[in-house]
Amino acid sequence: MKKSIFAFAVLLLNLAIFTSGCSFISFQVPPEKQSRKAEDSCQSCDNAIPQTNAEIRAWYNQQVVIIPALTEQLSQEGASVEERAKLAYDIRHRARMYARLLMPDKDEVELLRQRDMKKYGNPDGPTFAYLVEKNQEKGLKGDAIYEAIIESSSRTSAEYNARFGIKQESKQ
Repeated sequence: MKKSIFAFAVLLLNLAIFTSGCSFISFQVPPEKQSRKAEDSCQSCDNAIPQTNAEIRAWYNQQVVIIPALTEQLSQEGASVEERAKLAYDIRHRARMYARLLMPDKDEVELLRQRDMKKYGNPDGPTFAYLVEKNQEKGLKGDAIYEAIIESSSRTSAEYNARFGIKQESKQ
Protein backbone atom coordinates (compact mmCIF):
# COMPACT_ATOMS: atom_id res chain seq x y z
CA MET A 1 0.00 0.00 0.00
CA LYS A 2 1.34 3.44 -0.81
CA LYS A 3 2.58 5.41 2.20
CA SER A 4 0.10 8.25 1.60
CA ILE A 5 -2.83 5.85 1.47
CA PHE A 6 -1.63 4.11 4.60
CA ALA A 7 -1.17 7.42 6.45
CA PHE A 8 -4.69 8.48 5.42
CA ALA A 9 -6.12 5.17 6.59
CA VAL A 10 -4.34 5.40 9.94
CA LEU A 11 -5.61 8.95 10.43
CA LEU A 12 -9.18 7.88 9.72
CA LEU A 13 -8.81 4.87 11.96
CA ASN A 14 -7.64 7.03 14.84
CA LEU A 15 -10.46 9.50 14.29
CA ALA A 16 -12.98 6.70 14.24
CA ILE A 17 -11.71 4.94 17.32
CA PHE A 18 -10.90 7.84 19.60
CA THR A 19 -13.83 10.15 18.98
CA SER A 20 -17.49 9.44 19.28
CA GLY A 21 -18.29 11.66 16.30
CA CYS A 22 -21.40 11.62 14.15
CA SER A 23 -21.91 9.71 10.98
CA PHE A 24 -24.28 9.86 8.04
CA ILE A 25 -26.30 7.07 9.62
CA SER A 26 -27.92 7.86 12.93
CA PHE A 27 -28.29 5.34 15.71
CA GLN A 28 -30.86 6.55 18.22
CA VAL A 29 -30.49 5.73 21.90
CA PRO A 30 -33.82 5.76 23.78
CA PRO A 31 -33.90 8.47 26.50
CA GLU A 32 -34.20 5.92 29.31
CA LYS A 33 -30.91 4.32 28.19
CA GLN A 34 -28.96 7.57 27.96
CA SER A 35 -26.66 8.85 30.68
CA ARG A 36 -28.29 11.13 33.24
CA LYS A 37 -26.63 14.33 32.07
CA ALA A 38 -27.71 15.38 28.59
CA GLU A 39 -24.33 16.98 27.96
CA ASP A 40 -22.69 13.55 28.39
CA SER A 41 -24.84 11.92 25.72
CA CYS A 42 -23.02 10.66 22.66
CA GLN A 43 -26.09 11.70 20.65
CA SER A 44 -25.08 15.35 21.06
CA CYS A 45 -22.28 14.91 18.49
CA ASP A 46 -19.86 16.90 20.58
CA ASN A 47 -17.34 14.07 20.97
CA ALA A 48 -18.46 13.36 24.54
CA ILE A 49 -17.45 9.96 25.84
CA PRO A 50 -20.40 7.54 25.78
CA GLN A 51 -21.24 6.30 29.27
CA THR A 52 -24.16 3.90 29.22
CA ASN A 53 -24.05 0.57 27.42
CA ALA A 54 -26.67 1.88 24.97
CA GLU A 55 -24.52 4.94 24.20
CA ILE A 56 -21.45 2.74 23.85
CA ARG A 57 -23.32 0.46 21.44
CA ALA A 58 -24.43 3.47 19.38
CA TRP A 59 -20.82 4.72 19.36
CA TYR A 60 -19.63 1.28 18.19
CA ASN A 61 -22.17 1.31 15.35
CA GLN A 62 -20.94 4.76 14.32
CA GLN A 63 -17.38 3.48 14.10
CA VAL A 64 -18.06 0.53 11.83
CA VAL A 65 -20.40 2.44 9.52
CA ILE A 66 -17.40 4.27 7.99
CA ILE A 67 -15.79 1.05 6.78
CA PRO A 68 -17.50 0.75 3.35
CA ALA A 69 -16.67 4.33 2.36
CA LEU A 70 -13.09 4.00 3.56
CA THR A 71 -12.47 0.70 1.79
CA GLU A 72 -14.03 2.07 -1.41
CA GLN A 73 -11.75 5.12 -1.28
CA LEU A 74 -8.71 2.92 -0.69
CA SER A 75 -9.75 0.71 -3.60
CA GLN A 76 -9.87 3.74 -5.89
CA GLU A 77 -6.37 4.66 -4.70
CA GLY A 78 -4.99 1.24 -5.58
CA ALA A 79 -5.00 -0.65 -2.29
CA SER A 80 -5.31 -4.40 -2.70
CA VAL A 81 -8.43 -6.20 -1.52
CA GLU A 82 -6.36 -7.97 1.15
CA GLU A 83 -5.02 -4.64 2.47
CA ARG A 84 -8.54 -3.23 2.57
CA ALA A 85 -9.86 -6.33 4.36
CA LYS A 86 -7.12 -6.09 6.99
CA LEU A 87 -7.92 -2.42 7.57
CA ALA A 88 -11.67 -3.11 7.77
CA TYR A 89 -11.01 -5.88 10.27
CA ASP A 90 -8.70 -3.63 12.30
CA ILE A 91 -11.22 -0.78 12.51
CA ARG A 92 -13.93 -3.11 13.75
CA HIS A 93 -11.67 -4.96 16.17
CA ARG A 94 -10.33 -1.75 17.70
CA ALA A 95 -13.87 -0.41 18.04
CA ARG A 96 -14.88 -3.64 19.80
CA MET A 97 -11.96 -3.43 22.23
CA TYR A 98 -12.45 0.28 22.95
CA ALA A 99 -16.19 -0.22 23.49
CA ARG A 100 -15.42 -2.91 26.05
CA LEU A 101 -12.96 -0.60 27.75
CA LEU A 102 -15.73 2.01 28.06
CA MET A 103 -18.33 -0.39 29.47
CA PRO A 104 -19.00 0.43 33.13
CA ASP A 105 -19.91 -3.12 34.20
CA LYS A 106 -16.81 -5.31 33.95
CA ASP A 107 -18.91 -8.43 34.66
CA GLU A 108 -20.76 -7.75 31.39
CA VAL A 109 -17.42 -7.38 29.62
CA GLU A 110 -16.36 -10.74 31.02
CA LEU A 111 -19.58 -12.33 29.73
CA LEU A 112 -18.81 -10.95 26.25
CA ARG A 113 -15.26 -12.30 26.48
CA GLN A 114 -16.59 -15.74 27.47
CA ARG A 115 -19.07 -15.64 24.58
CA ASP A 116 -16.28 -14.75 22.15
CA MET A 117 -14.02 -17.46 23.53
CA LYS A 118 -16.76 -20.02 22.98
CA LYS A 119 -17.74 -18.71 19.53
CA TYR A 120 -14.34 -17.74 18.09
CA GLY A 121 -11.75 -19.41 20.32
CA ASN A 122 -10.49 -15.96 21.34
CA PRO A 123 -11.82 -13.77 24.18
CA ASP A 124 -11.35 -10.64 22.07
CA GLY A 125 -13.46 -11.80 19.14
CA PRO A 126 -12.46 -13.31 15.82
CA THR A 127 -8.92 -12.89 14.55
CA PHE A 128 -8.25 -11.99 10.93
CA ALA A 129 -6.94 -15.54 10.38
CA TYR A 130 -10.16 -16.94 11.85
CA LEU A 131 -12.26 -14.90 9.39
CA VAL A 132 -10.11 -16.04 6.45
CA GLU A 133 -10.47 -19.68 7.54
CA LYS A 134 -14.25 -19.38 8.03
CA ASN A 135 -14.67 -17.90 4.56
CA GLN A 136 -12.52 -20.66 3.07
CA GLU A 137 -14.77 -23.21 4.80
CA LYS A 138 -17.71 -21.54 3.02
CA GLY A 139 -15.97 -22.33 -0.26
CA LEU A 140 -14.64 -18.86 -1.01
CA LYS A 141 -11.25 -18.50 -2.67
CA GLY A 142 -8.78 -15.73 -3.44
CA ASP A 143 -10.08 -12.17 -3.36
CA ALA A 144 -13.62 -13.36 -2.59
CA ILE A 145 -12.42 -14.24 0.91
CA TYR A 146 -11.25 -10.67 1.51
CA GLU A 147 -14.33 -9.12 -0.10
CA ALA A 148 -16.49 -11.14 2.32
CA ILE A 149 -14.45 -9.84 5.27
CA ILE A 150 -14.88 -6.26 4.05
CA GLU A 151 -18.62 -6.75 3.55
CA SER A 152 -19.17 -8.31 6.97
CA SER A 153 -16.99 -5.78 8.81
CA SER A 154 -19.67 -3.08 8.76
CA ARG A 155 -22.55 -5.38 9.73
CA THR A 156 -23.54 -5.17 13.36
CA SER A 157 -25.67 -7.50 15.43
CA ALA A 158 -29.36 -6.67 15.28
CA GLU A 159 -29.75 -8.72 18.48
CA TYR A 160 -27.30 -6.58 20.45
CA ASN A 161 -28.67 -3.37 18.96
CA ALA A 162 -32.20 -4.38 20.00
CA ARG A 163 -30.96 -5.34 23.45
CA PHE A 164 -29.95 -1.73 24.00
CA GLY A 165 -32.93 -0.21 22.20
CA ILE A 166 -30.80 0.99 19.29
CA LYS A 167 -32.68 1.61 16.07
CA GLN A 168 -30.81 2.25 12.86
CA GLU A 169 -32.35 4.99 10.78
CA SER A 170 -32.05 5.03 7.02
CA LYS A 171 -29.36 6.99 5.20
CA GLN A 172 -30.15 10.63 4.61
